Amino acid sequence: MVVTEFRTDDLPVADRFAGWCEVVSQGLAPHITTSDDAADFRAELRVIKSGLTQVSFLSCPSLHSRRTLQLVRKSDPELYQVVVCMRQKTALSQRRSYALVAPGDLFVYDTSHPYEAWGFAGDERVELTVVHVPRAALPLPANRVDGLLARALSGSSAIGSILRSFLTSLANRGPALRAPDLARLGSTAVDLVTAYLAHNLDMSRAVPAESRDRVLLVAIYAFIEKHLSEDYLAPQVIADANYISLRYLHRLFERDGRTVAGWIRTRRLERCRRDLEDPGLYHHPVCKIGARWGMANASDFNRSFRTAYGVPPGEWRRVAQRSP
Repeated sequence: MVVTEFRTDDLPVADRFAGWCEVVSQGLAPHITTSDDAADFRAELRVIKSGLTQVSFLSCPSLHSRRTLQLVRKSDPELYQVVVCMRQKTALSQRRSYALVAPGDLFVYDTSHPYEAWGFAGDERVELTVVHVPRAALPLPANRVDGLLARALSGSSAIGSILRSFLTSLANRGPALRAPDLARLGSTAVDLVTAYLAHNLDMSRAVPAESRDRVLLVAIYAFIEKHLSEDYLAPQVIADANYISLRYLHRLFERDGRTVAGWIRTRRLERCRRDLEDPGLYHHPVCKIGARWGMANASDFNRSFRTAYGVPPGEWRRVAQRSP
């Protein structure tokens, strides 16, 4: 299975906590867990195998986990696990370091060393997204990366924001993706983790050139998504915003099998298609839907939409209105 989903609600109440402990130990690394909510433990786990990496999404009540030296000696997958704290607070202690991590920030731990972790859910749930990267796949000195263990790392930097968004999107959309796509995205996840850790170590030049290019391309795609509705969005604007030449921008897209203008048009048309299907927007004229996503020329919008989807946008909306 490429994607595994587990909900304790699918188990009898008495088996929920034990089931959770077993599945999480298999999905992350063996450890010992306790919780004040063990009597009726309501939690969810989604695990997405993605090439060399794995991305996991966890939602659970307050708990305390320990990975002891005995468990490390018994089973060690030799992974760095980079964690995005999405909701509530989390704490981690490893190798004499302690971090209290707020939502939006990240932390790193190593399965080869004992650790303790706490999730402080209060009346809600702790939510975490975890990317598992084999130590051997990370092209950074292990002794330097170890200096980041159990430290609260900001998620507000440019690369931090991109990594958070990428992992959250992969965790949410993974079940709908094909295995080849997941493998490709797994390589991208390793590149982003490498760039993020190198940024925090002030070692950005240690990132291989190919990885830097792939990370840059992710940042460019994110910039395009953010500015799709802007009329001024064009290749030169994108190149200037990312501090590269126009020629280099086109070269990056050629390696990805695309053109810059073609990608912008495709993403705008997809946004228009989504809005045309939205019952809450049926009162908006078709031309305004196009203009909303940077396609202000009605005739060009109609022609491009028909080319992409086989029918004009007005007909697409009428079919959507008749559908259940």
